[in-house]
Amino acid sequence: MPAGNLSSTTTAEAVRIEPKEHPVTVRTLTPAETADLGAWRYLALRHMPYLASVLFRMAPLFNDETPTLAVDARWRLYINFEWCRSQTPEMIGQALCHEASHLLANHAHFAKDLGVTPDKFQQWNLSTDAAINDDLRDAGCKELAEFGVLPASIGAPDYQTPHFYYRHLDQAEPPTEEAPQCGSGSGGAPTPGELGGDATWTG
Repeated sequence: MPAGNLSSTTTAEAVRIEPKEHPVTVRTLTPAETADLGAWRYLALRHMPYLASVLFRMAPLFNDETPTLAVDARWRLYINFEWCRSQTPEMIGQALCHEASHLLANHAHFAKDLGVTPDKFQQWNLSTDAAINDDLRDAGCKELAEFGVLPASIGAPDYQTPHFYYRHLDQAEPPTEEAPQCGSGSGGAPTPGELGGDATWTG
């Protein structure tokens, strides 16, 4: 199946990634998973209809090592279905808005342009999350606001840019927030099992 094409095929071909600890499964979605994603995407669009083009362009992949949801710089969406199904559907719809916002705002490009190094990935991901989540909170994403990083979480004012929050964190106490893991599409660290730029699969 080409990347980005949601299909009702009855099988999903797996790509095996071999990290140091144990294998990670990355594959296209089954019909049941595709149906779940469709429902979550519908809920996302109720909050942020202008994200429709991003939500439908992201190429969804099952990834059993992604902690929650993540995106890479090639607009692939990695989904941990076990985690997603342990949350409310509304929460996952809001989380999809969050990941799509990283891509819409081109956070990976800005991280590269700013020269964010691996030791600063966490700081940049916190900065981009803070820049996204205050807007999503105002759009009615209440569950995400309880779960995610907000500007107040890092001692900063609302409605600033990732660059502002990044500079703020340079001067602030080390954050106590759990490190977000949104993937390389946020400009942060790759999620476990991210595919390379030339990876292909069939289905």
